[in-house]
Amino acid sequence: MALPSRRQLLHGLGATIATAPVVAFGPLGRSAHAMATEAQLGARIDEGRRWSFDYRWRDIDGERRRARFELTDRVVRADLRTPKRISIERVNQEVAQLINAQPPSRFGAKVTATVSGRSMRLRTQAGDPATMRSSLERATRFQNQALRDAFEARGYLLTPGHRVLPDHCRHVADYARTMRPVVAKGMGGRRKKPRPFARHALGFVQSIPYELRALQQDRYRRPFAVLAKNKGDCDSKVVLFLAMMRHAWPKLRTAVVYVPGHAFCAVDLRPRDHEVGLPIRGRDWLAIEPVGPRLAGLGQLAQSSLRAARSGFDARVVPI
Repeated sequence: MALPSRRQLLHGLGATIATAPVVAFGPLGRSAHAMATEAQLGARIDEGRRWSFDYRWRDIDGERRRARFELTDRVVRADLRTPKRISIERVNQEVAQLINAQPPSRFGAKVTATVSGRSMRLRTQAGDPATMRSSLERATRFQNQALRDAFEARGYLLTPGHRVLPDHCRHVADYARTMRPVVAKGMGGRRKKPRPFARHALGFVQSIPYELRALQQDRYRRPFAVLAKNKGDCDSKVVLFLAMMRHAWPKLRTAVVYVPGHAFCAVDLRPRDHEVGLPIRGRDWLAIEPVGPRLAGLGQLAQSSLRAARSGFDARVVPI
């Protein structure tokens, strides 16, 4: 079982798999590609019992924006202590020890697990072929469930194709509960309608510098680590943006959208003229590209995302 690279994402998630043409691909007009690639004008981050954050950026209309807020040291340190890359080897060792601790009656014969790097091998001491086959089948089912549980405990998913990836939707729902300082103070609170808030929050997240090395090293930063380090890659910034949206608009349906090598998102708002819409659950949802560093408005995607989405995409809806 191998940890996938960002370039290998992502199928078999029990997600909505769309192969129909993507709708509403109108011209991008004053698009992100014509804008400056560095929107952030400055960021001051001070550690302490309460971390203070002061971000300044220029939005897609050229207006200067500022976000100031505080977070407790506990929540920031928790994210900073979380490894950016999960250890497949450590999980395999943990599950192998669990298998080896089972009595023979659990599988119908004694089964032992050995680990070599990211691979695990099961052996049985059964004396006849039928018992051997049966015990290995039962041990394999036990192994798969134990792996899923171990990854879930670390905030990751084991897909049916035995790929491992962060449980982005779960993180959106979890972090939405702790986004009040960012939303209420930093973003000035929710607006009367979700679009103005989404537009403001999107510019903020896009302006956070892109973490180039993450594409090669499978690094995933959780939302408060993105803020504390002032950098993140596509899926890290998608989770931050959607967690802010979920806190401000808890009943608005949102989704993490995957195409090969990239992630963006969608919200259940009707696309307007020249905005990209994605067919999700029988409706066109507004597509949003939080990654940056180019500024893009609501319903604007990078050309690479457009091309990939036309061929098919996986959309995982965040549970409400």
